[in-house]
Amino acid sequence: MFKTILITACFLFSQFLLADEVINLKATFQVPVPSEKFAHLATFEITNFQIMTNNKGVRYMSYTLPDDLTGDAMTIKMPLISEVDGNKHFENEQGIADCSGEWTALECGMHFQNLQINQKTVISHLFLKYGYNQETKNRVIVSSIFSKDPVGLLKAHE
Repeated sequence: MFKTILITACFLFSQFLLADEVINLKATFQVPVPSEKFAHLATFEITNFQIMTNNKGVRYMSYTLPDDLTGDAMTIKMPLISEVDGNKHFENEQGIADCSGEWTALECGMHFQNLQINQKTVISHLFLKYGYNQETKNRVIVSSIFSKDPVGLLKAHE
């Protein structure tokens, strides 16, 4: 009996996984900076960017913010709230994303909230990764700008 229940549960779970639609995209995230001095440090590769539709038809975006901004890997997962004339609005407790474009070529204004970024962790991460030099100090400034005002432009494409 237990074996039958286990097999049935595994089958149902696998059907749930197969029901999801996933679009994997390449993406970048750009932080607004106060001067050209920081421009070359303000664009970050986004890992694991996906547009997913679950078996209930709910579409959402999911990706990992770069640890150069957050200190630790931080996953963002926002559901689609509305889509009107090609404009897509995602929103949850992590923030708001207002996007335009096709599902395979999105441009999104991102406004995060409640990210819980520990700036000491970010600084430690940056100096361990890049060493102690002026460019790393500039990276710290860019990450500090983001942690104080977590906004930016996300671009995703095939």
